[in-house]
Amino acid sequence: MPSFAKLTGALFRDKVRAVHMVVGIEIIGTIVSIILMFISNSKGSMTDSILATTLGIVMLAAGVMFLVLAIRQERVWTKNFYRLIPVSDAKLYLANVLSVVCNYIYFGILQLILLLVFNIGSWHYFKYMKELTPSLYGVTFSTLLILVVTTLFFWIFFSLIHLIVEALSSFLPTLHERLYRIVLYVVVFYVVIKVISYISGMVVKVVSSVFSFNMTHADAMSTAAGSMLVASGYMAVAIILLSFINVFILNKWVETNPQST
Repeated sequence: MPSFAKLTGALFRDKVRAVHMVVGIEIIGTIVSIILMFISNSKGSMTDSILATTLGIVMLAAGVMFLVLAIRQERVWTKNFYRLIPVSDAKLYLANVLSVVCNYIYFGILQLILLLVFNIGSWHYFKYMKELTPSLYGVTFSTLLILVVTTLFFWIFFSLIHLIVEALSSFLPTLHERLYRIVLYVVVFYVVIKVISYISGMVVKVVSSVFSFNMTHADAMSTAAGSMLVASGYMAVAIILLSFINVFILNKWVETNPQST
């Protein structure tokens, strides 16, 4: 039986090729964009334009990488190669999710390196970082944290939708099965969204009642940081609860695809 670390490493390596592919396409696209910018505008400084272009490409690549990793994550649930490994479904689930997170962190590090490389002329902007207040650092940290937790939540959410559909698919008639699966995805997605929206609304009311933004500018930033930390905590609890549901469905209802390897 493989250890958790070895299983996570194997799943990480299985997905890291997709990371390199997206980053490779991103580098080519960035270089082509910068060349076209120099050709079309040879007057004045291009520093700010290059920074704006690379930031836009990074955001686009981040969205594409999120979807690619989500698809790669879901393939594991019905793939014989992984489901037949002698490990518990809980261990496989945690290793798969952790490998996705590690791949996205690795992707983020590569994005930071690319931004620094392509924007050498913009490094002078870093001198303004010493002017940032502690409150603004707190807001920045809280913002990054809630972005990370939100990203993880959506990966877990997509797994919930996929696993529910896979579990219910065994009851579908074989005739027009693909059409039924599409309808089932829409129905399950709608129901789950409604449930999560209702719970989120309750959480927002609680957070809003605890924190008030009728303060000075500095206090408002501190309160904003605290609100985002509380929201991140609520989302972390939701991730844990949804993960328990996902593991239960994976263990009891989801079978491997006979055509997968």
